[in-house]
Amino acid sequence: MSSGTHLRVHQLITALWNKSFQVDLFSLEGFSNLWPESDRKRYTYGKLHIFPWDKEIGRRNRPRPGRERRLPDLTSEAMRREFRRFFANGGHDFVVVSYAFWTKLIDGITGVPRIIDLHDCITLNEHQRFGRGQFTLGRMFQDEIQAIDRFDFALSISEEESLFLQPFCNHAVFVNLAVYFPKRFSEIRDFKYDLLFVGSENPFNVEGLHWFFYKVYPLLPKCKIVVVGGVADSIKDFPGLKKFPHIKNLAPIYQKSKIVICPLLGGTGLKVKVAEALSFGRPIVTTRWGLTGIAEKKDNGCLVADEASGFADAIYRLSQDDALLVQKEQEACTFFEKKFSFGKFSRRLDLVFGNADSMEDDADSCSISYG
Repeated sequence: MSSGTHLRVHQLITALWNKSFQVDLFSLEGFSNLWPESDRKRYTYGKLHIFPWDKEIGRRNRPRPGRERRLPDLTSEAMRREFRRFFANGGHDFVVVSYAFWTKLIDGITGVPRIIDLHDCITLNEHQRFGRGQFTLGRMFQDEIQAIDRFDFALSISEEESLFLQPFCNHAVFVNLAVYFPKRFSEIRDFKYDLLFVGSENPFNVEGLHWFFYKVYPLLPKCKIVVVGGVADSIKDFPGLKKFPHIKNLAPIYQKSKIVICPLLGGTGLKVKVAEALSFGRPIVTTRWGLTGIAEKKDNGCLVADEASGFADAIYRLSQDDALLVQKEQEACTFFEKKFSFGKFSRRLDLVFGNADSMEDDADSCSISYG
């Protein structure tokens, strides 16, 4: 998966398919996916409809300095019309929209539960990316709340954002639905790397790694660091650093890395990279931003430090103190099973879609339109 967003959608579709739902997907070509023929053929969960993305919509909604921002509407009349046609032709039992940018896709769609997958709070995300003290929250936040409240259910990846957003919504029922991973704990302790960071080339990852290498790295003794994912292309070379922009199987990298780092300085939603590291039982050194979306801030396999000196000290303590390392590994394993197992995800999903295995109707009659 190229990003946490893609992983989230893939997991939701796969979980619903495993519950005997057909999942028809309405997607865009040219927004963040190119949809080559090989990808189209791999989509076997239901019908796939690809709509060409109008780049002019993105240009019109690009944030501008000094402007009081509104929640961008990334749909067009042509897109909304095509989505209604796609929905009407499928006999769908549910409709799911991913991100509030696309809320107007449900215009005119009634008679079925309408579900929004939030991913994160858009207003907070935009504030952190573009505002930093100059961003006016009011108009965009009001737009976002009104958009969410048009739906019957809101799937929230972040426990904290559920607590924050739900009191403002009169209609939408919030369901906490974090990501899930298979349990991949290993007793192997043949570490090749001291530190590991995994992430796509999004602004928060780039900013965080720059902070780490320019502020924290000089305070560390000689160590071997590996950076995996698109973000690797955004940092220069440093002694002891290996970069892998593209890698198919992350398991060997995680199993050979002693400590995972998450040196983020901002962000919203849930840090999927943290959940993924926990699935391998790896201890994590993170800033408080790495625990965004997780209500429990202690006994979770993480050491937390926001200052460069504290971050470096946490890494040093974990690398030198085997008892502390084992303690954090055990915490990581326990916390993962509590929060990010497939069983947890599946049970939460049933709160919205019901238990398909126990439905009296033929499972083949259950289908979903996912936009």
